[in-house]
Amino acid sequence: MLLGLAIEKDIGLVDATRKPCHFIEVPLNSPSTLMADAKARGLGVSFRAGWSVMLADPTSVEELDSVKMATMRVELVKHKPFSFSIYMGYLFDAPLPGDEPNTRKVISDNARLLSQQLGMPLLLENAPLGPPGSGPDWSAQPAFM
Repeated sequence: MLLGLAIEKDIGLVDATRKPCHFIEVPLNSPSTLMADAKARGLGVSFRAGWSVMLADPTSVEELDSVKMATMRVELVKHKPFSFSIYMGYLFDAPLPGDEPNTRKVISDNARLLSQQLGMPLLLENAPLGPPGSGPDWSAQPAFM
């Protein structure tokens, strides 16, 4: 099992937690020095897409235009992260695309398409549901995730 720590700018957080860590998860537009520091410490790097890509949204991946995809590919080639982290959930007030089987299919299809387009593995991450009652109970259960 790989253990990661999401950070924004300061790799010193890895030291501050004193927890075992194999990789850091950083925003796609992170400074090169952050990646260089991580690699110098023997840590892997995973890029985080952020809220711009939600795998439960049937149109999210399809709507990534060629400029966004080209920008992502340039960063991926430049820094060679081992994965790309994507939220599999949905924004707080956005509806899921259907019942549990249909939502699972949309997430699987989007993950497969994006992984093919980027040419690398994805780390799928559950997004927070927001206030109680904002989504169906099954969507936050470990079995679904």
